[in-house]
Amino acid sequence: MDWLFEHNNAEIFIEMISNIKGKDALTKPPIRHFVSMMWSRYQPRIVAYVFFPYLIYLALICVLSGSVVDTFMKTREQLLFMKEFDNLKLAKDPHYDYKTDLHYKALVKVHQDNRAFFLVESIFLLVLIVYFGIMELKQYREAGVAYFFDAWNLIDATSLCLNFSFGSMFFICVLYDEIYFPRELILSIASWAMLFMWLKVFYWFRLYSSYAYYVRLII
Repeated sequence: MDWLFEHNNAEIFIEMISNIKGKDALTKPPIRHFVSMMWSRYQPRIVAYVFFPYLIYLALICVLSGSVVDTFMKTREQLLFMKEFDNLKLAKDPHYDYKTDLHYKALVKVHQDNRAFFLVESIFLLVLIVYFGIMELKQYREAGVAYFFDAWNLIDATSLCLNFSFGSMFFICVLYDEIYFPRELILSIASWAMLFMWLKVFYWFRLYSSYAYYVRLII
């Protein structure tokens, strides 16, 4: 099969196979050998450039929606409450300054330390959203309207929209240190975002031959 690696013969051959109707041709030993050989080189690139980034992407969504958002919102609400509550003390004692309160100062320090870390996480999440969004745009350009007739493409597009909504809303709150969106709204979007992300994990099992058969049976 050395002729396949001369000039653009491999590209022409793959295009010919993709245009064959039915799957009988794919069962022929020479074609199966060729596909297996090419896949052994292609799979590591998918793992390195798509699968591992996706795992980081998923982990960020889980961490941010699991504890980070709740921690940021609760601490910010506590600071606002202390500020409003201490205004009552200020009315009774004109010399009182809530900013000198030791508990308030400790809470501010914790909040600012967490905020810097949360800001980095949310920026990293937005970068990954753009990274996977570019991949989806490339698929759409190649497939055209047919892109929307594939259920997994719809899952990917929906997941991106949910992740961007969640990520951008939280990023704005952390960046400006204000609660612009209700905690319940952000966490509700995050829960749906995680659902679609985990659905995609199931599809990723097709990447490995030992699981691909069973995934195809279910799907």
